[in-house]
Amino acid sequence: MAKCYQHTETYCVKLARLVFAKERQDMVKTTILLNDIADFGSVNEVYKEFFKEPYPARTAYQAGKLPLGANVEIEVIAITGEVETSYVNK
Repeated sequence: MAKCYQHTETYCVKLARLVFAKERQDMVKTTILLNDIADFGSVNEVYKEFFKEPYPARTAYQAGKLPLGANVEIEVIAITGEVETSYVNK
């Protein structure tokens, strides 16, 4: 299983850089779909190596059977361009 996740991590980095031409710190939200939720611990270890603090927001859940026999599917949302941050205080 570790080899699968290692391959997935490498693929995701290349894909994200190709699509977004951005770095990891530009990724702000991930959604992780697992065939088996029991694999969450392994995925989480890879996630902590791949991303550094502050970690992107994340959702992870068991999806059942993923396409093409995949064990994990990862969706990434990244920021492009300038970002203005504002806060609402009560």
